This record gives sequence, structure tokens and C-alpha cells, in this order.
Amino acid sequence: MEKYNYEFCIEKALKNVIKGILQDTEKEGLVADQHFYITFQTNKKNVDIPEYLYDEYPNQMTIILQHQFYDLKVEDNHFSVLLTFKNAPEKITISFDAVVEFIDPSQNFCLKFDPEKISDKKIVGQKDLPAPIFAPPKEKMIIPKDSNIVTLDAFRKQKD
Repeated sequence: MEKYNYEFCIEKALKNVIKGILQDTEKEGLVADQHFYITFQTNKKNVDIPEYLYDEYPNQMTIILQHQFYDLKVEDNHFSVLLTFKNAPEKITISFDAVVEFIDPSQNFCLKFDPEKISDKKIVGQKDLPAPIFAPPKEKMIIPKDSNIVTLDAFRKQKD
């Protein structure tokens, strides 16, 4: 049996979080002091920006969605938005695969992606997998009765 590239699966899930946030923003707009910093790779497939912006930012660029953005449209694999650059409105299209950072400072929320580390392959061989980050505890964990931690033990079928 082949192994899953869990880093890719997690990246895909987190980019869907960004997609969901932008879909909500498309429908409802931003509230109060909310705003987003979105950093993306300009040289990635399915990124469409004006040539003069690409000349200025050939690898990476950050946009801010706050007060003056228009016509936000979120699709399955990308989003587009109308922003003003050098006093001229420009529509830009950004693939979710090109996003390397998403920040909402009003919520103290940040997602960062390492474009060099994550591949688009869903399955990798065992030799390619990194060492596990989390290991099961060697001894059974004791949880105080008055804690706010919910364990799965309460839902497991008890042995007779």
C-alpha cells in the first residue's frame, strides 16, 4: 500500500480555509477593522497580474484586502479581485496554489506555506516521508476530572 503525503493533504485543507474566508467576504464584505494580507507567488501557473507588476514583483507579491477592493470573485481553484495600482484599477487573478501566506491581523490569524517543501503529489513512498512529529505517549495520560479536555475513551466500546 502506498503512503499519503500528509503535508500536501494539510496544505490543501488549509487553502480551503482561505477559500472559505474569501467566499464569506465575497458575500458579506469585511467587518469593522478586518483586513487580509495575501502573499502569493507571481510566477506561478494561473496567476494573472499586469506585466508592470510582474516586472516589479517577479517572484512574490503581497496584496491587502481592506477598504478599497472591488469585485472579489472566488472560484474553485482561484480568486480574482479589482485593486488600484499606481492610481489605475487592475483586475488580478490568483491561484490558491500560489498563496504562500494569509494573514488577518484583526483576528491574530496567520497561515504560511512553504512552496519549496510541499509537492502536488498526493502519494509518496515511505522513504520520502519525514519522521513523525507526534509520537504516542509511552505511558497512559492521566487527565484530571475537572479539566476541559474531552477524551475519546468515553465513546469507545468497553471490553467485557
